[in-house]
Amino acid sequence: MDYKITVSIVYYDTDFNVFSETVNSLLNSSCVSRIYIVNNSGGEIPQYDDGGRIEIITPDRNIGFGAGHNLIIRDRYDILGDYHLICNPDVYFDGDVTRNLAVFMDSNPDAGLAVPKVLSVNGENQYAAKLLPTPADLAVRMFHQYLPDSFVERFNRLYELQDYSGDKSLRTGNLSGCFMFLRKSVLKKSGFFDERFFILMEDIDFSRRINTAAGSYYVPSVFIYHHRGRGSYKYFKQRMIHINSAIKYFNKWGWVFDSERKSVNRSLISVLGSS
Repeated sequence: MDYKITVSIVYYDTDFNVFSETVNSLLNSSCVSRIYIVNNSGGEIPQYDDGGRIEIITPDRNIGFGAGHNLIIRDRYDILGDYHLICNPDVYFDGDVTRNLAVFMDSNPDAGLAVPKVLSVNGENQYAAKLLPTPADLAVRMFHQYLPDSFVERFNRLYELQDYSGDKSLRTGNLSGCFMFLRKSVLKKSGFFDERFFILMEDIDFSRRINTAAGSYYVPSVFIYHHRGRGSYKYFKQRMIHINSAIKYFNKWGWVFDSERKSVNRSLISVLGSS
């Protein structure tokens, strides 16, 4: 089957060599019909031999991750493909990835979102699927360097679902935002990115809303590579942004009482016990 897949990338000061890997991976995919680049940096970005498939949108300021993607998935909704890819500017992959995810979506009509296995450039698993976080979970993630290594390892083993070794898809409301393969029609049910989140936590909020409206799936049989710095855990400014986003997230979904979180996490832990 021929697919027409549209893509949006929000670019902000990514190394040009890394960014070019992303763009070339998309251009080498025959399924990708249109690539929208939202240039939040405001400066010049490289030009590519794109066959007319790339459109660059430059806001008058850095509007953030979710708002940048909303310029495409909300404001250009009527001209998106049946499937749309939200893609970070620091990933790369082979040309079959987008087709394979489209085939998965065709085979799973309840799926609104599919996220592949995400590997670092040296092949380590970045664990794209996780439990829905509690405030305590995020505190451990942000301040892990002050905690015993053995405790952090046990915590990450569960929170990152590290014991899930199967190749079958796994449904969860917390999926990485670096490569989100969407069924266009689900956006009418789930809504678009919540622009209260400038950056960080918006992917959890987005994927759990899609999981409620349809289904958000981790698809480990398909994989991509991702350059990642995890700056929000290393640098003070990014950590403060992360804390601010976390406060907005828990104000929205609940700090202590979150019945959906409890149900989703219980189901995931059950799957881990049987995998």
